[in-house]
Amino acid sequence: MTDFIKKDCTLDHQLIRDRNFAARIFPEFPSEEEIALVAARIGAGEIDFAAYEFGQPPRHFASQPVGPMLDALFENSPYGLLVHFSGHDLWIWAPEDHEYLVVFGDANLVQAIERSDIFSYSFADYLGSGALSQATVTHLRGMASNYTIG
Repeated sequence: MTDFIKKDCTLDHQLIRDRNFAARIFPEFPSEEEIALVAARIGAGEIDFAAYEFGQPPRHFASQPVGPMLDALFENSPYGLLVHFSGHDLWIWAPEDHEYLVVFGDANLVQAIERSDIFSYSFADYLGSGALSQATVTHLRGMASNYTIG
């Protein structure tokens, strides 16, 4: 699981491509409800995750039922989070800056999540909202080009 996160605590978009996975970027940090909806949509009863803080080893949380894990997940929300939907090739990366999240993994699962409207606020709308500085928009466009795969 931790292979996807580089030493600088960023998501490795090249590894996603190398594994022939798809990826989509969405705005902001995922809510508890959104995580639960993704799990329900793909039929994952459990999730596991790792919390990342630059300069520290990742903290791993073993697979547990979705409901009880949501509390642990959100207690660690100040950190970068890599959430895995147990038994499925699907992950959500939420970096600690909370400006975006990336859903990645099996192309069919990523497309199912994209079509479900669980994350109903589009990244394009987020960038065009006028609430972000031009520097932030430029940075996030670069992230979108890296994490829109397949």
